[in-house]
Amino acid sequence: MLIDLSKKSHDQLSRLTCDVILENWRNEKKGWTNNFVCSDTSYVGCNTNFPSVDRSFWSPRNLTRVAIEYKPYRNRKEEVVKGLGQSLIYLNKNNNSASFLVCPDITSDSFEMGNYLETFFNDNIKGRLPVGLITFDPHDPRKIKLRCNIDKTLFKNAQQKAPTKEESYWAAFRDWPPLSYYYLLKCSQSITNNTNRKDKIWLKYWNDYYLSSDDKNKSEKIKNSLDLIPNKIKGFDNKLMIPVKGKKEIFKKQIINKIISHAQGINKLKLSISTKGVKENLFQNYKKNHFNFMNHCNLWDSENFNISAIGEMYISNIEKGNDPIEEMAKITLVKGRHLEIINDIIDITMYLPSDKKLNDSIYRESLENNLTKKGFIKKNPNRAKNDSRKFLTAELQLWTHFGIKKKNNGKHFFPNEGFIFNIEKIKKIEKSYYDSYGKLEILQSDLFSNVIQ
Repeated sequence: MLIDLSKKSHDQLSRLTCDVILENWRNEKKGWTNNFVCSDTSYVGCNTNFPSVDRSFWSPRNLTRVAIEYKPYRNRKEEVVKGLGQSLIYLNKNNNSASFLVCPDITSDSFEMGNYLETFFNDNIKGRLPVGLITFDPHDPRKIKLRCNIDKTLFKNAQQKAPTKEESYWAAFRDWPPLSYYYLLKCSQSITNNTNRKDKIWLKYWNDYYLSSDDKNKSEKIKNSLDLIPNKIKGFDNKLMIPVKGKKEIFKKQIINKIISHAQGINKLKLSISTKGVKENLFQNYKKNHFNFMNHCNLWDSENFNISAIGEMYISNIEKGNDPIEEMAKITLVKGRHLEIINDIIDITMYLPSDKKLNDSIYRESLENNLTKKGFIKKNPNRAKNDSRKFLTAELQLWTHFGIKKKNNGKHFFPNEGFIFNIEKIKKIEKSYYDSYGKLEILQSDLFSNVIQ
């Protein structure tokens, strides 16, 4: 089946090709394995630090992270050659153990790039650097050829720290409204000193926005009472958030049941929001959740937390009066790659037998098992058996906020069907992203190409 490549973005094309590459690695197809990839290799999130890779893989057995630099069929020969430079640079960044350059056999200017680079790799790279070469048919990016595998003598110093359990290929999300990310970016704008920049940004957001109301007295009550006081951040429902609501309700219930005194409840509250001397509390946990999402969506760089061009446009669009939820939907679906996991869910659901779509629990378990089997998500052996949070819980809530997922009498699951998405709205949001933010990606690509010349 031919693919209309003109309607596919760079990320969509790279996913088509990399799915086949991953399948070959996991099936240990003859000639495809090396000391960096094997049958347990899976997709993980890509670090957005400069230079940012196109795809990232992790092998738990080898403790190796492999980066992909993908050049689509539209590129001319000069752009593909620059991709070689990017593949080399990845070896020194973001815990990458090895990398592959993936490019068309023949470029848009009719140059036989596959043959040219295969000779170059065999003469200059093979056995010296852990960089491989894979090419694809310019008419069908799923038809691939391994031109130069990474030499099996290369492995020294390859082992890396394992990705965290949250490191899915799509942006991890917890139920935080769009304006919380906007305010985080504004905090980043206001802090010019790079010393302890991450901590300074989060501390300012925590004190000036999350624990703050427009009324000074109410701000004090947020921090020093168990009253449910709204802050200044509007949520998805356009109502102001009530910070520390869950904790305050727990403490109040414990006071009523005479488990703790009122004074003890206040002390517990202060510990949960303390910015000093506590390794794990709401201050620390919320920081991780916010920053993971910001990093993955490339709203800033995850090293110095300086705002990216996409982050700047996100701020600008909101300040122009654009709907914050719509802006967040654009960023999340494309840069956060939620569009990809939605497509994976739709594809898997299509081929699930009817007994795997009887109820919500069976269906979600089947989705998770299939995604794990394909290597689309990383198996987490340390996941607690009593973990009550269902697979995709946060994502389903978010997609409902975006209006892209239908509900069945208030429930996400449709018997015998699974999850049902509003495809037309998803396409509209995707188009809107490329009409605005997509132009910035082209500029960033050109900038990187100029840097490595």
